[in-house]
Amino acid sequence: MNLLKTHTRAVGIAARFLGVILWIYIVSSLDLSRVFVAAQRIHWTWIILTVLAVSVNIVLKAARWNLLLANVDARLKFRDAVGTVITSAFWSSVTPGRIGELYRFRPFVGHPERLLKALVSVVVDRSYDVALLVIWTLVGLMSFSNLLPLQEARFYVLVLTAGSGIVCIIVLLWGRIVGLVETVSLKVFPKSLLSDNRFSATTFRSHLSLCFRRRRVRALIISFLAFFSSFIGVYWLALGMGVHAPFLYLSVCYTLSALVSLIPISFGGLGTREAVFIYYLGRIDISAESALLLSFTQTVAFYILLPAVFAVLFPAVLRVGRALFAGATD
Repeated sequence: MNLLKTHTRAVGIAARFLGVILWIYIVSSLDLSRVFVAAQRIHWTWIILTVLAVSVNIVLKAARWNLLLANVDARLKFRDAVGTVITSAFWSSVTPGRIGELYRFRPFVGHPERLLKALVSVVVDRSYDVALLVIWTLVGLMSFSNLLPLQEARFYVLVLTAGSGIVCIIVLLWGRIVGLVETVSLKVFPKSLLSDNRFSATTFRSHLSLCFRRRRVRALIISFLAFFSSFIGVYWLALGMGVHAPFLYLSVCYTLSALVSLIPISFGGLGTREAVFIYYLGRIDISAESALLLSFTQTVAFYILLPAVFAVLFPAVLRVGRALFAGATD
């Protein structure tokens, strides 16, 4: 039995490095000199615009999460919400399977009732993202099916049909899904907290219902704006690197790569994102080297460097804003 557990654990650890192995294979199979040549042609005006787009995306995601927290009466100061989202994004980018999302619970440690509300808000927040990623990817792939072999087009029709079936199953089995989340909670949170009546199944379902139903239209609008800012950021980054791809096609590559990165086989989608970009951009005659540079830069810039820089600059910007506001009102 112990041997089986050890073997299972070893397989699980090895799976985390599949993306890294894939990335090494991709890099070793390409002409890196062409990658460096492409990097020297970067237009920094577009890169600056990309930074602005990603900054807007971070603020919008923080605003949506804080809106969901407000739905269950657990709102944070906006400054704290932005800081938490930034740090969470950073840790999610360097750990497999978006484990960094657990950092969002940090402001609520020591407050059992608010901790449960935070769990509910994160579940709903990620549900918005995953749902929009799936919908945009499937619709986009069907729209560009003329660029794919017939067999692949049929495959995506099958995937779309299966996706519709999965949605129906989720609706029918919603109660059991909530029970599964509760079971996972038992493993994440201390039993001493979960034995509290405030962590009952009834309370959990009540918070979940409130989080979904309140301010749904506003949450959806913010979600669409956040996704659009991401698409704009990737498009401007591509232009800055001399990669000329249709905006909609590039947005589908981005959402598909984001979906693949959710699979816990790599660190922040390293390797898997590059594979998606190389394959699909290759369909429109963009070189593998350019696709690699675009994907890797997007991963590092969007999820590591910019969150780190934003985390440093945001408090300073707030202080300057308060000082200017105070000066204007004096």
